[in-house]
Amino acid sequence: MKFIRPIILSAAALAVTLSAAGCSQGSDTVDAAAPSSASSSVSPRPSASSTPASTPAEPVAESSRAENECLGEMRVGIISMGWELVVASQGAGDHGDMVESFNESVKDAFDSNENSVGPCRGNVELAELQFQSQVLATHVLIEDGTAGNEYYAEVVDSGNAWFEAIERDDYEMVDS
Repeated sequence: MKFIRPIILSAAALAVTLSAAGCSQGSDTVDAAAPSSASSSVSPRPSASSTPASTPAEPVAESSRAENECLGEMRVGIISMGWELVVASQGAGDHGDMVESFNESVKDAFDSNENSVGPCRGNVELAELQFQSQVLATHVLIEDGTAGNEYYAEVVDSGNAWFEAIERDDYEMVDS
């Protein structure tokens, strides 16, 4: 530990020295005659306002321009079928389990989207579905296996908004 402090202080002193050398000139280059405590040379960088010398434009990949479809057919189907089980189990003893299972499926889908490379289509809508699913699961737990109709309706609305955002017209969530 006693060696870390001098290294940190040396690094901070080097940063201040380099910063002061670059700022004192009013330009983006460091004067070669300026004293420096660094043992290696520092290459000047162009300023943000300067333009690089005729660099050919690189084509932008299609995936970086548009959002990707990050969840496959199977994941969407699992969520849809999970919701059907929630609706079918209303009033039954295992309703809380069905709601919790649906909630976990939505959470897993959201986590999968978050871990995907690049932006995913329907991220905002899936986040809303995850939130509403958690609200429903909480109310079912608190209210001993039941919840008010408004909580189911919120899940239906957010689920259908997600299906629309990911362009899955073949799926629809319905309320009991």
